[in-house]
Amino acid sequence: MLQSERVLKAAKVAYSLHDFGQQVAGGAQMAEALGVAPELVLRTLVVAVKRGGREKRALVLQPSDAELDLKSFARAAGGESARLAAREQAESWTGLKLGGIGPLSVPKGRFEVWIARRALGRERVFVSAGRPGVDLGLTPEDLAAASGAKAFP
Repeated sequence: MLQSERVLKAAKVAYSLHDFGQQVAGGAQMAEALGVAPELVLRTLVVAVKRGGREKRALVLQPSDAELDLKSFARAAGGESARLAAREQAESWTGLKLGGIGPLSVPKGRFEVWIARRALGRERVFVSAGRPGVDLGLTPEDLAAASGAKAFP
């Protein structure tokens, strides 16, 4: 059982698990494999937010059909600037492989978690379960509650 499943079971959250193997890479391919619109598949971006001269690590849940505006995200997160972590940094910081980084797969409290406001209110979204090619399907509100995510514009 994956860490993300343990978190959801402990929180008594209903979810579905979709395992397509590592051959599925990226939000658009995952959306196609799931048979859903790309905006329902959330990418987990690893971001460093600069506040008061220090960097704070964050996981940003962004619909896969959109680009993250780092400037506006930094403002929403109370920072002066934000940058995407390089692949090596993202994997080192999370302990997970790129394509398998998910908000419920990292120890709680190690990262601030943020979810795009446009993802909220959907019937169901899909997010990485902690292994490349494996996604969880659940309501965005349950995802936000289980991960401690705050909404950003």
